[in-house]
Amino acid sequence: MADTTSAPTVGMQIDAVIAQFQTVSTTQLYATVIAVSLAFSFFLINSGGGSSALTMMDREDGGEQAPKKKKQQQQRRASAPEPKWHILKITNYVATTGFLLSVLQFASNASTYLNDSTSLDAN
Repeated sequence: MADTTSAPTVGMQIDAVIAQFQTVSTTQLYATVIAVSLAFSFFLINSGGGSSALTMMDREDGGEQAPKKKKQQQQRRASAPEPKWHILKITNYVATTGFLLSVLQFASNASTYLNDSTSLDAN
């Protein structure tokens, strides 16, 4: 005969996790989400290894080049157009500030959003 008890489905497990979130204070939950987001961001930013195109080119050549060829490459690098780093830096600050402000705005109004979800129940 078939076993009438079945293992909990993925949906049931997700519901159980969500039910546990309701016992945690909202401040702790938001602080955790923000901390995890920041940690993930710092991990992504610092995971590049610090290698640049110039050092990769030097590694490919084995570091042993003729002096004339090195001099030509240095002249080419000096005459190459440089990106406007200050503009990129300002853009990065603006995007980061906008993101943090949107997270803070959501966190300040989260109770409104959570309580509003009860109006979606079918009558």
